[in-house]
Amino acid sequence: MRKMKAYVPKDDFELPKQIDKKRFTAVLIRQSDHKAEADHIFSREGQLKLVPYAMRLREDATAEWVRVYDEGAGVSGQKRIDQRKELNRLYADIKAGLIGSLVIMHEDRLFRDEYHTNDTTFIKLLAEYDVLLFVRTDHRRYDCTKSSDRNALIEKMIASRNYLDDHVLTRMNGSQEDKALQGLFVGTNLQRWSETLSHIIDRMNANCAQYR
Repeated sequence: MRKMKAYVPKDDFELPKQIDKKRFTAVLIRQSDHKAEADHIFSREGQLKLVPYAMRLREDATAEWVRVYDEGAGVSGQKRIDQRKELNRLYADIKAGLIGSLVIMHEDRLFRDEYHTNDTTFIKLLAEYDVLLFVRTDHRRYDCTKSSDRNALIEKMIASRNYLDDHVLTRMNGSQEDKALQGLFVGTNLQRWSETLSHIIDRMNANCAQYR
């Protein structure tokens, strides 16, 4: 007779894990565009507000137990962990047992990794050191000790990379190429577009004047 396996409760039925107040809560801030601090100031301000958000999660009156890892502007999510100074510092602090929870604005602030090796490495780290991940957008949370949460997080990371490949790298670049073929895009920003257009018109008029 085949022996029946003992019933093991699934993680989906467990109560949500509470935030660890004996360890610090980390806040990771990143903007990929080099000019983002000036051109996308509201995005940066929104990420800086993650500090009071982390305080509310901890139910703390001060930011004493909140550590900020600010990568600033111009840091690509396609880089490896060791190529990003602040993320590498966060990685080391997690391994040292100092961090019990991490707060980010959106999953893509972690990585936009082409082969998802950084994604899975970091998710494994969160699971091994029991670090809860909180995402401010839609108030999502991930307990990476659970397979269901790990799968949900990696799906978000894959979607973030797909957006980069499909929309940013393919559609926007393709759109610029199409416009260039039509003479509508010359590689300048919108602020100088009127000056460029005026220059083109003047040059066309000068050429036409030769045949009058």
